[in-house]
Amino acid sequence: QPMGFYPPHVIVADAQRSGVMFLPLDLRYSNANVTVERGAIRMGLNYVNGLGPSQIKLIEDERKQRQFASLEDLVERTGMQRTHVEALVLAGALDHLQGSSGKRRQMLWDIASAYSQAHHTPALRTHHSKKDIKLPMMDDDECMISEFAMTGVSLKGHLSTLRKAVFKQQGTH
Repeated sequence: QPMGFYPPHVIVADAQRSGVMFLPLDLRYSNANVTVERGAIRMGLNYVNGLGPSQIKLIEDERKQRQFASLEDLVERTGMQRTHVEALVLAGALDHLQGSSGKRRQMLWDIASAYSQAHHTPALRTHHSKKDIKLPMMDDDECMISEFAMTGVSLKGHLSTLRKAVFKQQGTH
């Protein structure tokens, strides 16, 4: 824990109130630890729950060769377990591959076909292709919750904002 006993989300929120800018996790730019980038702090891959030093080193080594072009490319080149890839998706580190944080739910669905493609396993015969299935986008609150669950920090706001109406109704605003 940084600063001894303060959890990361407390330090980030305090720094944001003081005007410090933070950049989100992004597989293209995030290193193992936080870095300073263009006058802002970039979150490090070490904040992703379940991602250990060996997975982070693998990502960094592969990224030195070339950027990851797709979810399939990440799975094939790293050989990481599905739970590690899911953690990266939920943490928002792969949002750039879909163009929006709201598409995380779809990306989680697409992981199965990425593994099938990477391992060259034949797809199950179904009435519809897995690629034909389009899931609803995550809203901003769901993205905030998934980031907090996977990293202990959300740059989109504090979880208490999700209960703001309840707090106001009960007179505890």
